[in-house]
Amino acid sequence: MQPVPFVIYADFEAITEKLDSCRPPEEKSYTTTYQSHRACSYGYKVVCHADQKYSKPVEIYRGEDAIEKCIVKMFEEVKYCQKVMQKHFNKPLIMTAENERDFQNSNSCYICEK
Repeated sequence: MQPVPFVIYADFEAITEKLDSCRPPEEKSYTTTYQSHRACSYGYKVVCHADQKYSKPVEIYRGEDAIEKCIVKMFEEVKYCQKVMQKHFNKPLIMTAENERDFQNSNSCYICEK
């Protein structure tokens, strides 16, 4: 219910590799593993809902170390988002006397109603 200034939409692509497996006994329940997924690429987009000028173009990477690279990039994007929020969206809360009174007298959260 509270809008967030930034969202990161991301997706991985994987190569499936066939696995050799033996068949377990029929009288027991089992799961047969028949393939392995190996991440080979990712793509993501940083979207700023508060102001589109802080959104970024789609970032795509393909390589053996896709997972590790993606984690590093996500930490970089978090720092970017925090920096923008601190500089441009960090505004003081302004409450009227009536707002303050309503806040002090409330018994439940206006968002979750608990």
